[in-house]
Amino acid sequence: MASSSTSNAKNKWNGALAFSNIGLAGAGFLGPNWQRKHAGNLLEIFSNLLMTKQKPQAILLNEVGNLSDPITPEGKERLEEVLRCAFQETGADEYGPPKFLWSNGETMVAFKAETQVRVMKPLTEMFRVDSWRTVERFKIIGHTEHGEHTLLMYNQHQPSSDLRPFKATQKINFCKAILQDAIRQLSEDASLIGFGFGGDANCNIVPHHIQKLFALGELYVYIYCVYCGGVLWGNSGGGVDGCA
Repeated sequence: MASSSTSNAKNKWNGALAFSNIGLAGAGFLGPNWQRKHAGNLLEIFSNLLMTKQKPQAILLNEVGNLSDPITPEGKERLEEVLRCAFQETGADEYGPPKFLWSNGETMVAFKAETQVRVMKPLTEMFRVDSWRTVERFKIIGHTEHGEHTLLMYNQHQPSSDLRPFKATQKINFCKAILQDAIRQLSEDASLIGFGFGGDANCNIVPHHIQKLFALGELYVYIYCVYCGGVLWGNSGGGVDGCA
């Protein structure tokens, strides 16, 4: 999991979002271990993320159920209740309960009530990528003295297993599709100040494969692999300030 709130200042827009892969099949939300184990563990994870000094505006979840065992409507209700409790216990519901955005796959987002969000169509039909693979997209909206600013966010989970292989060449095509879409969005929408790519893409490709991505043109790419809780900071001039 990682935390990367939006607060509007007169001429500056700061923000943080939290990500977590919960890795729980659909049955896990319904079986005896839900009350015995999973609900409490998730409440602790969500509360810890919301209590970080960055005060995230949202928690983006992936691997919520899986393609072979998707989360059911009852499972969704149970997860939403845990998220509501986390927001309430940490004071993140000052302006109301969280609002939930569910995908048709393995991801969902819980936003603070005051956060303005523009939901976009999922990114699909990527060149030479499995047709069933999708990426959720939305824009988080903020306002400064210079007008509206938006941040483009991607959230997804890409399985990689014997049942659903995700080979290096397809991973490269997948990464290219994301970057091409982000560059296109940035060129078409003047309000966009940048984009973030979250979730679990399973794109742990070796360095000489990564170099092929730079064929897209002049673009700075920062690769940040999170194995434990951490924060990755960006700045308005481009680039990364650091991580902790």
